[in-house]
Amino acid sequence: MNSQAITVKSTPNGVYIFALSGVLDVGQDEELQYSMIECFDAGSYRIILDFTNAKRIYSPVLRIITWASEIINNNEGRFVLAGISPENFEILDMIGLEELVEMVPDMEFAMELFQE
Repeated sequence: MNSQAITVKSTPNGVYIFALSGVLDVGQDEELQYSMIECFDAGSYRIILDFTNAKRIYSPVLRIITWASEIINNNEGRFVLAGISPENFEILDMIGLEELVEMVPDMEFAMELFQE
């Protein structure tokens, strides 16, 4: 479940954190989807995507984020994107992703959301 671009870990309270790094393009989309399917199969719908070390996001990965948001929302989970650069925020905002997921400035804020 780990690679250069995507590292997945879980917290004791069942939140899965996907730390994304580098340029997110073709190749990472399949890996991200496979990793999310593993979470869903385990019954976990509490996910944070950490973009702190991510560079530019491209459409294949955006499709996976949209796909995952529908599954998570349909299962009454919570999907949070954290640490998004201004450039990537502009892309996410342009496609209307803020209506599907929560976007927060950093991981500290994201982790606090799951303490509620």
